[in-house]
Amino acid sequence: MKPYAAEKALHSAKFHIEEIRTKKFSIGKTRPNPLTLDLHHAVTSLSAELYQKDIHFLMELIQNAEDNEYKKGVEPTLEFVLTKKDITGSGAPATLLVFNNEELGLKVCFSQPHIFSNGYRVKFREEPNKDCSIGYIVPEWVSGEPTLSSILDVYGVTKVNRVYVRGCDPKAANGVSTISICTGTDLMNVRDKTANASVVELSVKEKMGASEEKCKYYLWRQAFPVKPANRVNTRMNVEEWVNTLAFPFGNRLRRGTSFVGVFAFLPTAMVTSFPFVIQADFILASSRESILLDNVWNLGILECVPSAFVNAFESCVKELSLFPSVGQPKEAVRIIHKFRDLLVRIRREGVVLSGLSSLMKVSHPSLNFQETRGVMDYLGVVYGSYNWYAQCIKSCNIVSQVADDVYIQLLGFIADTYKDSLSIQSLSTMPLLKYINCEGNMELRTIPNTTPKIVYSVVLEIHTGLSKCNMEFGCLGNFYFLPNSTREALLTHKRSSFLLEWLSRNAGLSPCSATEFVSWLYPYLSNKEPLLPVTLVHFLYHAHMKNIIDDSQLYSLLTMIPIIDGTNQARMQRTTTLVSASRSKWVKLLGPLNPFVGQYYIDIGDLYSKSSMLLGESVPQDELLHFVVKFSKAVDIPELCPPDVVLQIASHELSSEKTFCCSTGSDYVEPRVLYLQDSLKAFEMENG
Repeated sequence: MKPYAAEKALHSAKFHIEEIRTKKFSIGKTRPNPLTLDLHHAVTSLSAELYQKDIHFLMELIQNAEDNEYKKGVEPTLEFVLTKKDITGSGAPATLLVFNNEELGLKVCFSQPHIFSNGYRVKFREEPNKDCSIGYIVPEWVSGEPTLSSILDVYGVTKVNRVYVRGCDPKAANGVSTISICTGTDLMNVRDKTANASVVELSVKEKMGASEEKCKYYLWRQAFPVKPANRVNTRMNVEEWVNTLAFPFGNRLRRGTSFVGVFAFLPTAMVTSFPFVIQADFILASSRESILLDNVWNLGILECVPSAFVNAFESCVKELSLFPSVGQPKEAVRIIHKFRDLLVRIRREGVVLSGLSSLMKVSHPSLNFQETRGVMDYLGVVYGSYNWYAQCIKSCNIVSQVADDVYIQLLGFIADTYKDSLSIQSLSTMPLLKYINCEGNMELRTIPNTTPKIVYSVVLEIHTGLSKCNMEFGCLGNFYFLPNSTREALLTHKRSSFLLEWLSRNAGLSPCSATEFVSWLYPYLSNKEPLLPVTLVHFLYHAHMKNIIDDSQLYSLLTMIPIIDGTNQARMQRTTTLVSASRSKWVKLLGPLNPFVGQYYIDIGDLYSKSSMLLGESVPQDELLHFVVKFSKAVDIPELCPPDVVLQIASHELSSEKTFCCSTGSDYVEPRVLYLQDSLKAFEMENG
């Protein structure tokens, strides 16, 4: 402002103050007003009633700043500065400075408020004025100290958007509290022309360098016509009640009180148990802190609150995109309690379910009870589909991350939920069933596919041995075993029978005995891999040593599997097993080569006699050979019953050793000896 204009404004303001003192308070007149004493008493009583709390004047100042009009482009700001300096020179121990943009108010010793605004420089006293004997309300012009420049030296230099509270002394330099409106949306139109909605964001910072706390509020403002029965004289020209409800997003900013109350432009003493603020033009008691609950005007306003709440709720959840962090009804799903409990348990164990962000939002657990079903149906919040659960499990990678007990709990949920073929088909893209691959690593297979085939053994030792042997064989036949820990968790679960039946029916999971394992391997045990039959015998030997497989099973298995013969060939078919040639009697009679191979008389090869090691476990020399001889029921002379064939051998007399081989065994072997003799004679006659 230019000097001339400033001087003119100052002169006009001073003239205005003198006019008020003269006309209203009869100051300067020869005849004083006889009512001044009564007026002083009335003002004193009113002040005591209005300001029962020492801090109430701060609320009035904030409200006054809120009611001011501000130039376009100017951020409305209200700042409170407390200093221990005696700015007015009145002997006060402290001074409170209140800055509303460029306007200034001082409260000296909290009893002599000063106002510097737009050329005005006035103060008020609590004690009676010496010129009219009235306190509190008589303005006095400030002609000396403090001046505006001296105050600004101490300071340091639409609606209210920011409030500061700070001390300007060096020791309190960091003690700045800031309350501000960070952002605010324009009022948005809704279907009801009598209502509008907006969102404001408040922030609070306790001191310099402290983190800023923020909270958004959804404001619903709705007008209701005043009912004739609720009209009062003080509001006779008012045609509408305007109720404003403020809903916090998340945690409310709490400063001084944890209660949510009722406002009549300023906070009142009335609190509610509602999680939102109610603001309206209530008629207050003379203290301006309490609502008159027996007043018909106030009762009419309160009767409108339920309707305003319902309309606000419907508007924010169905039409307005005000809550980016909160899902709209069409974006949310209701999920089964069992699955929710499962997700809670998974998160508690430290698993990050990052994939949930790509799915429809899950409704809050408090909304999943029977009492809220009607509301959720009305809002259009659907239940999670079969595909939703499958996508959730897959996108969150739950199966691979959780422990086996949680995995079995997940299988239980799936078995309870996916009961028919149509629902099970939605699992076809979700890897679910665990198995151990040829390298010993865990992999997953989808359901309802049955390839690769996954099996388990009821006995842990058999399961472990078969699984290792299966890896040794390279997982021939494309079948695999459950991981040991998964098998244990599955078989010991309280719903084991139910889960095994469901997995058998829908995933092809089946038990596997040693006999079945060998039968599955049988088509792959050929001359192409001659060592595979020996490896299998190794496994059976160790299984027998650990009492995993009993003798009866071994007799059956060793009859079934191929035998590596003396020529190191895998013989898939045999009717009789002969002992190894190097350890037999038959070789002395029939020669080094087995003459009955064509009749499926298979001799055990010396390959089994070597010491060897399988899966870290060794077998001493000849031990495996004795094992095969015993359980394959290998025979030798004289137990050998030769086939009905002509022997292609040279004609000569039997040596004493051969004769002994033919004659050993008395009556038991006589038919065999005669048969051999007849065969030799027939050969001699045919060959002259």
